[in-house]
Amino acid sequence: PKKVHTSVCRCAQVKLYFAWIKAAQRASNFRTIVIINMDETSIRLAYNQRRGTVGLPTRWDAINPAKLAENMSTGATHGAVTYCAFICDNEEVQRCLPQIIISRTKFFTQAMVRLAGFILPSDIDIWLEQTSSWVTAEVFQKLLRRLSQSLDGFRERFNFILVVDALRSHINAAAAALVYELGLILILIPGRLTWLLQPLDTHYFAMLKAKLVAKFCAARLQQPNGELPKMVWMQLVITTIHEFRAGDFVHGIARSGLRGDQNNSTPVIKGLITDAQLEAADDALPTAAELASYLGRVNVPFYELLMQPLEEAMSSSESSASEFEGPRPSIRIIV
Repeated sequence: PKKVHTSVCRCAQVKLYFAWIKAAQRASNFRTIVIINMDETSIRLAYNQRRGTVGLPTRWDAINPAKLAENMSTGATHGAVTYCAFICDNEEVQRCLPQIIISRTKFFTQAMVRLAGFILPSDIDIWLEQTSSWVTAEVFQKLLRRLSQSLDGFRERFNFILVVDALRSHINAAAAALVYELGLILILIPGRLTWLLQPLDTHYFAMLKAKLVAKFCAARLQQPNGELPKMVWMQLVITTIHEFRAGDFVHGIARSGLRGDQNNSTPVIKGLITDAQLEAADDALPTAAELASYLGRVNVPFYELLMQPLEEAMSSSESSASEFEGPRPSIRIIV
């Protein structure tokens, strides 16, 4: 394994993370496990200063290339939507996972979304929000419900482990209660380690954006004024995401250490595991204190709800496979 310089804190986080994953896998040994990774990224309305795009001089008598300006508004270069991607290591389940585009009503209207519906595949949704296109705690709960809906046809055969980063909107008692109610197992990636452990960040989003930028530039060249109409932009984004979600994500998920015994993970992850002295038998759930140090913040209701489905499954996995049979009764949480 590749030797990496790591702090004691980072090694402790890695050890807790992979022990947590092993505990979830052991709790699910009576059914096939499907690892689902969810992450969000921004897609800009326009990407400027790209090679191959045509610029006009800021003054018609200017010949200095430094004075060339692309025909893009400031709103276009600064405006963006959020793409919430779901990927997994099972091809059959992957075809049904939702892909969500979240936009402010400032950029797109209901009429434009209805018009886009004629070319919108069933697995891609466009959500309009009034104030922000980022994933808030309320939006995250909507994403969980949409994900659960897409998994209804697979619950008899699979157990689902959802891996997300430790974003503040993911760490609250209401989200943990909803995860429990929907019959999912939630694993949180340690803070400041998503660049290494988040499959979508490490293997896929860069390729997706490279394809998008290439398509945007090609489409702009077809426009007489170099501006990309919003409906053309939306069509390009929809078709690119539709192509993207049909890919094979097993490799990236395995390289991130989420499958098997981490033998197929990247050299840097193997080095961290070596430094953390992670043993094959390390599959204990983190305590509340360990999770607080792991995430930097955690409260007792969140911890108890997060660990409750795992504790139930681990206590009954040797005798019965009846625990994860779909959504559970709703829980009322008073925090």
